[in-house]
Amino acid sequence: MNDTDASISKTTQEIKNLSEETEKSSKKTDESSEKEEQFKDSLNLTSQQLKETNSEVQAISSSFALSDKSEQAVIDTTNKYSSVIEKQRGIYGQLKNTLEELTRKQEDNKEKIIDLNAKRDLENNKLGEIKKKLGESSKEYIDQSKVVSDLQKEIDVLTREQNKNESSMSRVKTQMNSTESSINKTTKEMNSLGQKTEEAGKKAKEATNGG
Repeated sequence: MNDTDASISKTTQEIKNLSEETEKSSKKTDESSEKEEQFKDSLNLTSQQLKETNSEVQAISSSFALSDKSEQAVIDTTNKYSSVIEKQRGIYGQLKNTLEELTRKQEDNKEKIIDLNAKRDLENNKLGEIKKKLGESSKEYIDQSKVVSDLQKEIDVLTREQNKNESSMSRVKTQMNSTESSINKTTKEMNSLGQKTEEAGKKAKEATNGG
């Protein structure tokens, strides 16, 4: 094989390697985008579920207001409120699990980034030594440059994931706060129902006894 053929062969191999790296990078990007879409769909679903429970509370309140306020009506309404609270607690539990999962992933990525930074610095020092001894045009320098570059790419990917995770965690926390607020509001409505019923019973008793 002459020099020209060797050069062509080397260039072809480099193009093939670059194509494989691009394909891998594209696959990782697609997987990341798919997970992000799934996460958005999940948050949208829990948000819709919360809105549905809030509308249930309004319906229960208006229904009781039109009822005969009998003891049975109170019991039925209280049971309906309790059912809604259970649903809201279930939503809160889902969000809590999601937050815990994101937090674990955040900690794992943090450790990976620390390790990769240490490896990149070590390999970058080797690159500097090769440059002094063999020069930038040497095969050893080119190969070592790729090692450093690949490590930096991994760091960049994980760093972007960290930033996305931070945003996702913030959105989950916001929904958790909204859900907790709804639970408290529904509980207050249910407790208020009991107090109003008790007061109404006392007034009825006083009226029967002639004040």
